[in-house]
Amino acid sequence: MSCTRLAGAALVAALSVGAAWAAAGPAAVDPVIIPLAGPAATREAEISSLAWAGDTLVLLPEVPGRFARGDTLAVFALDGAAVRAWLDVGDRSAVLTPRRVPCFAPGLADSVRGFDGLEALAVAGARWYVAVEAKADSGMAGWLLAGTYDLQAGAARLDVERRVPIPLGVNIFNVSDETLVVDGDRVLALGEANGVNVQRGPVARAFTLDLEPAGALPLPNLEYRITDATAVDAARRFWVIDYFYPPERRLMPPGPDAERTRFGVPDGLDTGGCIERLLELAITADDAIVRTDTPPLWLVPQADGVCRNWEGLVRLDDRGFLLVTDKHPATLLAFVPRQGR
Repeated sequence: MSCTRLAGAALVAALSVGAAWAAAGPAAVDPVIIPLAGPAATREAEISSLAWAGDTLVLLPEVPGRFARGDTLAVFALDGAAVRAWLDVGDRSAVLTPRRVPCFAPGLADSVRGFDGLEALAVAGARWYVAVEAKADSGMAGWLLAGTYDLQAGAARLDVERRVPIPLGVNIFNVSDETLVVDGDRVLALGEANGVNVQRGPVARAFTLDLEPAGALPLPNLEYRITDATAVDAARRFWVIDYFYPPERRLMPPGPDAERTRFGVPDGLDTGGCIERLLELAITADDAIVRTDTPPLWLVPQADGVCRNWEGLVRLDDRGFLLVTDKHPATLLAFVPRQGR
C-alpha cells in the first residue's frame, strides 16, 4: 500500500479492519498522505502541533514569525469538511491548501528570553493554549500562554504578557513539554522525554484555564519522545504520538520497550530503527495518567527508511487520526485509520 496514493477501494478496506485490531493485538497501518499546497506545505512551516477549533483544523507553525506581517503572526487552518471530502471522494490527486489565519501576538519572540518556538496547542471553548520552548542560561525552559480565536472570522490573539513557566522534568538540549491537553477546567502539559533512563517518576503539570499552577499528575514512564496528543474524550482517554529517531539514542538513552513486552510487535513489521506509533492514555478518578489496555497503533515506515518526525495529532471523528510532521522529511499531513474500540 503506497504512502502517497491509496485507491478508494483500498481506503475503505483500511477503514474496515480497525475493529479486528483490538482483538488481534498490535497493528500497523500505512499512513495515507493528504497532499498540501501553499505556505503550510513548505518545510519552513515546521508544523509542531494540531488541534480542532470547532470543525476547523489548526496547524501550528513552530516559528510563526516566518509568516509574520508586522506584529501579526500566522497559524494555518483547514476546514474539517474539506478533509472528510478528500477521504470520501477518493481522488488522491486533489490537493488541500490550508489558509493563513492572522494571529496578533506583538513581541512574542522578544517577550520570552531565548525563544525557540511554539511546540504545542490545545483548545478549550474560544480560548487556546500554546506551549513555548526556550533556551535559558541554565538549559531549557518552557512557558504556557493563552489567547482567544475566531477562526471563521479570521482572527486570533495570544496574550504575550500573561504567561506561566512550565517546570521541566529534565534538562536535555532541545527537549521541553511538547504536549498540551485540556481536561475539564485545566490544562495539562506533558514532557517530551519520560523514559526510565531519563527520569524517575515523570509527571504532567496542571494549570487552571487562567494559567494558575494546579499541581501535577503522575505519568507512566514512556520510552522515546511524546510529541503531541489528541483531545481528551468523554471517558478521559487520549492518544499520544510516541516517536524514536535512532541518532537520539545518545541524547535520551531508551530503556526496555514496555510496549513490545506487553503487546508484542505487529507481524512482519520492520521499523528499520525508526519507531512511529500511537499510544492511548487515560486520566483516572484518583488523578493519575495511566497507559490503557489498548494495544499501540504502529505506523508502517517509509520504504526508503527515512524517519518521519510526527509532531501533530488529532482524532478525525470515529474514523481515525490526522497526523502532521514538521520539516523532517517534509511537511506531511496524513490520515491513519484507528484501532477499533
